Amino acid sequence: MSYSEKIKEEFSSGLENYLMNLDEDNLMTAYEIGRQAINLGLGELDIISLHHEALTKFGEKKGASEVLKKLPKASIYLAELLAPYEIRLRGYKDLIKELNKKNKMLKDEVSSRKKAEYNLEESKLHFQNLIENVQDIIALLDIEGKLLYVSPSSKKIMGYDEQEMIGKTMFNLVHPDDLEKVNDLFEIVSQTPNHVVFGEYRLKHSDGSWVYMESYAKNIELRKGNFEIIVNSRDITERKKAVEQLEKSRAQLSEAQKIAQVGSWEFEVQSYNNVNWSDELYRILGYSPGAFDPSFDKYIEHVHVDDRDILKAEVQKAIKNNRHFNIEHRLVTQKQHEKLIQLHGKIELTKTGEPKKIICTSQDITDLKKKEQKLREHSHRLKKLSAKLENVIEEERIKIAREVHDELGQMLTVLKIDLSMFSGKVKDKISNENFRFFQKNIKTILERIDIIINSVQRITTELRPEVLDDLGLKDAIDWQAKEFSKRAGLVINFKSPDFNSSLVKDEQATALFRIFQETLTNVMRHAKATFVDIELYFEENSIFLVIEDDGIGISEEDLNSSSSLGIIGMRERTEFLGGDVKLTGVKNKGTKVVLKFPVQDH
Repeated sequence: MSYSEKIKEEFSSGLENYLMNLDEDNLMTAYEIGRQAINLGLGELDIISLHHEALTKFGEKKGASEVLKKLPKASIYLAELLAPYEIRLRGYKDLIKELNKKNKMLKDEVSSRKKAEYNLEESKLHFQNLIENVQDIIALLDIEGKLLYVSPSSKKIMGYDEQEMIGKTMFNLVHPDDLEKVNDLFEIVSQTPNHVVFGEYRLKHSDGSWVYMESYAKNIELRKGNFEIIVNSRDITERKKAVEQLEKSRAQLSEAQKIAQVGSWEFEVQSYNNVNWSDELYRILGYSPGAFDPSFDKYIEHVHVDDRDILKAEVQKAIKNNRHFNIEHRLVTQKQHEKLIQLHGKIELTKTGEPKKIICTSQDITDLKKKEQKLREHSHRLKKLSAKLENVIEEERIKIAREVHDELGQMLTVLKIDLSMFSGKVKDKISNENFRFFQKNIKTILERIDIIINSVQRITTELRPEVLDDLGLKDAIDWQAKEFSKRAGLVINFKSPDFNSSLVKDEQATALFRIFQETLTNVMRHAKATFVDIELYFEENSIFLVIEDDGIGISEEDLNSSSSLGIIGMRERTEFLGGDVKLTGVKNKGTKVVLKFPVQDH
């Protein structure tokens, strides 16, 4: 060790001892060191530099704040060190000035270090608060995989306290099915500094459930030669559940589309690009899903040649007017089979209201249309059968009415005449007393026969009113209205100015009359009405019969109920003859029936 280095060490040691103990012996030592320094040829500036280095060393040991406190004492020590230099007073002022400058520099440096330490502490607190309050889990692991640090959010996400996790490995919490993948990722990141790996896996919650995690890990050198792995993990359990539910919904939608034979597709309005097709649309066209890249032109290629321009025009019109569209067209499949398609299109707009995308559904309605046609044919046959049945019933009513009227009526009349004649024949053959008894009983029998004759007449009239055949629809309705008025005690107002019954065909007249009877019967039974207004008239080459009461009304549910057989029969009979029936009702304000038949040529 050289003399100068020895002096430096003695000076530094002596200064530290003096500043710490304030012992006078140390000042004497300083004086002795000063003399040695002079002998070695060290100048005043060397001494000041030596003093600055010693103070800096002291500051590194004790801290900046301690240096500031000890500066006055340090100056005393330096002054004692410089005492031997008093013989060299010529440069003393310059030395003092340099000393003050160095002291100021030291003070500024200490203040700067103090400020840096404060900023460092603030930054540390800031990042600590950030980590402690972040929703993700921030963890620090050593190369062996043991936890050195874990953020407080682990309690909320995993249910474990920070302290019970520190020093332990995370691998025992990994789901068995994910363990191999996690081990492979950890091996990669632990052997590759500054490399980032990403992975999804499951960790066991403290309650035994599994939490889906998404983690980014990086191997970083926190201290020279000391590598640690920082891991940022996020709970994605809800996102996973949402994705699983979405996949389930997509599968269900795909299955529903397959069952309903509905394919969906969409494309951008401006370019007709970015076309997406559902699997079912491929199947409708006769292809396996994903057999080719979908496009609008590819769809048009499969549209029947006679329908292409119509479909394109409908799409353009929808784009221009920002409206939905609905069109039926034919498709030709890969195997040249023709299908009937119901196409629905919806325009999706931008925030500014401009057309952005068209979303379409194409439903194969080929089988549905065939079934509808068969259903219409069956319905038509049933209506014809029902009409024929009605005609047969009417014919049977006419036949029965005539037979009852002609045969039973005549027989009852003959019986009445025979009884009257028989009464005259027995008068002279029995006593007066017996004759009076006999005559009394004959009178009773004749009265009963009259009742039977009246009943026969009423029944035959109800079976087929002669007035309908003899005088026509207008008079038949007038007669029937009066009969109902007598029977039910209703006030019935019938209006039919200038109505010519001869313009009504027999089957229409019968249908109108029977529906009229059915309506009045329902009014009498259910409506609780006191007044009925009836109007029969011609308008715009049609026959109108309007029946309106002031009863309790009829609900929409009853109007459309499948159990309302009377209403159903009324509609079917009217529709088969080319007519129309409308029923409306308002609660506690009555019901209105409007029958309309076209005037037919005889």
